[in-house]
Amino acid sequence: MFNRRSFLFVCMVCMVLSCSLVSAGSTYRLSDHYDGKRFYNQVREAEQGFKEFIRWVMNRKRGPWKEWTAAEPGPAPPKSVDSGAVRITLINHATLLIQMDGVNI
Repeated sequence: MFNRRSFLFVCMVCMVLSCSLVSAGSTYRLSDHYDGKRFYNQVREAEQGFKEFIRWVMNRKRGPWKEWTAAEPGPAPPKSVDSGAVRITLINHATLLIQMDGVNI
């Protein structure tokens, strides 16, 4: 029987393999913005250098900041979950709390 560490390792390997297989075997039909190898923007923007960046920073017009909205935080997740249970909590746009079998990841 797998222990937790082996289970997590197998899950990670499966995720990496599935992502690589999907991207490696993907084929897209030719279009006005795909040449068979690369995607590209149809409207080519003139390349701008550091001088144009500084000019933009100095001359840009900033919009007004939105008023602060106080929002109450949601309930805290439990310290751990029971054996056999899985709970995934969104922390931020790229952070998840994964809880399973008494382990927090």
